[in-house]
Amino acid sequence: MIYFNLNIDLFFENEADANSYIKAITCIEYPILHIIAKTLENSEEEYDLIDRFILKAALINPINCIQTLAGLTGIKKELFEYRSNELEKQGLITYDGSGNINLLHDGIEYISNEHFPRYVHKTRSFLLDGITHEPLLRFFIMKVKST
Repeated sequence: MIYFNLNIDLFFENEADANSYIKAITCIEYPILHIIAKTLENSEEEYDLIDRFILKAALINPINCIQTLAGLTGIKKELFEYRSNELEKQGLITYDGSGNINLLHDGIEYISNEHFPRYVHKTRSFLLDGITHEPLLRFFIMKVKST
């Protein structure tokens, strides 16, 4: 069995330093481990199609690309801004915040090669039984989320 202590004050300080928002802290009598892992994954993202669309549009006309895409598609400009910021974090473009996008070498490679490795930072959350260290059953996780 694993014994541990949680210093709530230190926890709040660390979360505040990381600009995190704490919704709740729950005390559960049964030992449960909540593991939060930050990973770097080479996997397809749910926004891959829109990301490729942004990059291809920027290849054709990088000036005021975001406003143009929003006007042509009817999709809110904020979605294109959000994805552009993410693409910049991934090193595929430079984005100046006013709608102008410049493709970087990796951005051009990404749209020309469908097998180009794209690494994305993700946060994963796992609930484990504190005694057996096995993942908790799905029905239990659903009950925890719903309360």
